[in-house]
Amino acid sequence: MFAVIKYLATSPTSDGEGDRFLTVDPLDICLFRSVFLTIGGFLQTKVVGHDISNVPKELRKILLIRCIAGTFSFALISVATQFIPLSISIILANTTPFWTAILGFVILHEEIASVDIVCMIGCFLGVIILSQ
Repeated sequence: MFAVIKYLATSPTSDGEGDRFLTVDPLDICLFRSVFLTIGGFLQTKVVGHDISNVPKELRKILLIRCIAGTFSFALISVATQFIPLSISIILANTTPFWTAILGFVILHEEIASVDIVCMIGCFLGVIILSQ
């Protein structure tokens, strides 16, 4: 996915005038992705037979925040592919579980097992080594 975004955002396709190049904005790709995922999710709930208004009221705010945060995160990663090498942006995008565990510990006071801490340190050291 990120390779396609990188290619579309930086590909030099001439528009016929010879000196201008057409590129696709990564935020446009993010918009189309969000629209298609929304339509696909809606259709999937209808096929399975669930009602989307059947979500408990106490979960609606959390789900809305999760949707906004996920879209914002994907948009930032998509824009980052224009400015940093593709390999680095993929490495950073795949450290999401690492940062989720850290934020869960700090904000929600969740416990992290000692094995998880060792693995997280190894993960972060690997990211540092790969990004050099």
